[in-house]
Amino acid sequence: QIKSIIANASFVVLPVKENSYSGGTTTLLQSMAMGKPVLVSQTRAIKNGYHLENGKNCFFVKPEVERELLSTILYMIQHPQQIAEVGNHARQSILTHLTWNQYLDKLFAVVSHINAKKRPHDKTFENTV
Repeated sequence: QIKSIIANASFVVLPVKENSYSGGTTTLLQSMAMGKPVLVSQTRAIKNGYHLENGKNCFFVKPEVERELLSTILYMIQHPQQIAEVGNHARQSILTHLTWNQYLDKLFAVVSHINAKKRPHDKTFENTV
């Protein structure tokens, strides 16, 4: 049902409080993958690691700054062509940097690196994989 709601939306708004985990990230990335422009709070957890660029493939606002959130929503309503371009860049960013295969390749590289560093007589690693 959520997928249908996002598919029919002109844009997605994700106001997130600053916290120790990356709240809203799944919805953010799924919306971007669907080519939707996303307005998201720029928390520490969201700021890095997802190739996000304010005004290019998403819109950032400071967490819990209501006036900034509302003015950006108003901008998005008033500029449908510009935000559609951001949505196109959002989808392209996902396809370029954040596909499932890319995630698996990075995970495999980390596991391979750890495996290469283990000592030959250390059976602990082998028993945990």
